[in-house]
Amino acid sequence: MAMDAKKLKFPVKTDLRIMLDRSMEQADARKAILEICGTLGIGVSWKGVKESSGGKFFSCTVIVLLKNRTEMEALYAGLGKLPGIKMVL
Repeated sequence: MAMDAKKLKFPVKTDLRIMLDRSMEQADARKAILEICGTLGIGVSWKGVKESSGGKFFSCTVIVLLKNRTEMEALYAGLGKLPGIKMVL
């Protein structure tokens, strides 16, 4: 689902793919992502991890339930502070 932030109607349930380099271990990334969501009170379900073809990166996929725009912005800000974060889709 493509998210145009101006057209979103909350609450919204969506998949997020969080792409990271190898600055963190996968288990640590999972723990950090779930902690960020928990701290913000965001409903989250873990979908899994996928390695890049070259092995330099990995992506973690979660399903989140965002209640409002403020919550969405706080989540993106929190995820943006993770070591090795490349992007959140």
